[in-house]
Amino acid sequence: MENVKRVFKGKYSSPAMAFGVGAILGILFFATMFGFSVVNPVNVQWILNLGGDLAQHYFGWAFFRDADWTFPFGVATNLAYPYGVPVTFMDSIPLLAIVFKILSPILPETFQYLGIFTFVSFTLQGGIAGLIISRFTKNIYIIALCSLFFILTPMIVMRSFVHTALTAHWIILLAIYILLLYKSKPVTLWRGLWVWTSLMVAAVLIHPYFLPMVMALFAIFIIQTYRRESWWKTVVRALSPVGIAVLAFGLAGGLASTDGALNKVDLDLYSLNIVSLVDPMGASAFSEGELFRDDRFGGFESNEKLNYLGLGLMLLIPVVFYIVLNTSVAAGHRIKKVVKRWASWRNISSIIVLVGLGIFSLGTTIKLSNHVLFTLPVPDVVESLWLTFRSSARMFWPIYYLIIISLLVFVIRAFKRAPYWAPVIFIIPFLVIQFTDLRLSDQFRAKKAYVASARVAHSEAGKSIIVGIKDRYCNKDHMISLSPYGYLEEFIIFAQPALACGMTMSEGYYSHGYKLKEVREFAAGEKQKIIDGTADFSKNLYLTTDGEFVSEIEGRYAVERLENWFIVKGVRDDI
Repeated sequence: MENVKRVFKGKYSSPAMAFGVGAILGILFFATMFGFSVVNPVNVQWILNLGGDLAQHYFGWAFFRDADWTFPFGVATNLAYPYGVPVTFMDSIPLLAIVFKILSPILPETFQYLGIFTFVSFTLQGGIAGLIISRFTKNIYIIALCSLFFILTPMIVMRSFVHTALTAHWIILLAIYILLLYKSKPVTLWRGLWVWTSLMVAAVLIHPYFLPMVMALFAIFIIQTYRRESWWKTVVRALSPVGIAVLAFGLAGGLASTDGALNKVDLDLYSLNIVSLVDPMGASAFSEGELFRDDRFGGFESNEKLNYLGLGLMLLIPVVFYIVLNTSVAAGHRIKKVVKRWASWRNISSIIVLVGLGIFSLGTTIKLSNHVLFTLPVPDVVESLWLTFRSSARMFWPIYYLIIISLLVFVIRAFKRAPYWAPVIFIIPFLVIQFTDLRLSDQFRAKKAYVASARVAHSEAGKSIIVGIKDRYCNKDHMISLSPYGYLEEFIIFAQPALACGMTMSEGYYSHGYKLKEVREFAAGEKQKIIDGTADFSKNLYLTTDGEFVSEIEGRYAVERLENWFIVKGVRDDI
């Protein structure tokens, strides 16, 4: 009973309570944005209706579920036939794909986890944010209010049901929480190894972009918790988690080589802009469109640079500076002690790590809006490695959250001796502005409308192809496309009957152009077999959009047209 009274007075909150309050707020935000129908694991129609990247992610999992186990373990052998595709190249969240494939015998025949994952991401985003704030205050009201700043992150909302795996910003927050948790506590070698190894393995098997982010925070952890010890312990502590994570990624097929065409310009197009923190890119209700448009690429601008803080936090920055300045003047005799304490090798080294991460996020072209300030000259080897993470603006996310945490902690400490309600009253106006700015913005409204549109099926032409293949060609083993799909939606259309009939697919959409060259060569080889009369029509369903090729062979082969595609059925009976 005493603890209950202390909670109401803002003097007590347990970690479980802090997590629970933040998690509930995350759930409520998800519910008001998207509703709960998308969480239903047996409901996949909304995914097919939305199409796009989300459907690609779903089919990566669905085909992987039906494929035989192989080594590496995370390969869908029935896609990119006859080569197979690691599910990481379908952005299907390998961690969940492998776990649910193991559980497949007890799962419903139709099953999706993309809606569940997004729901969990918002829940954990709020819950772990609550844990972080609880390291600085026991006031449950402040914890709840501060958690909302993290839940409102525009990069998560914009990627919801598009780049599903990238909604897992809670991985970054969890790394920051671990850093804060063990910074002042002695941690044994093996506990540190277990915690960080688990986090890195989870990060890389959700999306590989999270690994360098967590690695940077892990480097700060090593710096901050370093104690004099034997050299081998330091080496093991620093390298083992990263090595095990890379090994796990390899076992899931993520280290497979790819000849995907990566252009040097990507390190400009998909990198951070110096104005990104204040450029809403449509995610502000108080500004129309973009304030700082980069029109150097013929009108196209990637959304990757979105790292908008929100108007509420932006207004909080000058207030925090005033508080810091006022506090410093009032306690001028202590400034030297504060500076001396912060100017330690640990803190300086940690700042260098963050600066390096910031440079990584800026790419090779440093730009202010559409003005190029300068270009970083880097060796070809470094540039090639950099291009592996070409959407480099994402690497700023840990710094983004550290900025938010720093602002809120300064406010919390400024009201340390004030009544519990004082910081609450102080924070509320900034939170209201933040909420209004983001939640009522065009981008947030459009995202809500986009998910709501999943209730309606869009492609009538696609339906005729799906029904036609299911009705007449479901006895085939392999769906071989002699022509590439013109756009992602065509892959989604053909994937539905292929999956329903248990057919493999030779053509598809895979990140980094995985096996693009090999798939094209295979299609050319099969095309030549048709010309030579050696094609196996008993097992293969041949598809093409090449009208000239069809004209060349239709004297010998029966051909059926489905919308803009032709199906080569086999040798004509009347010959």
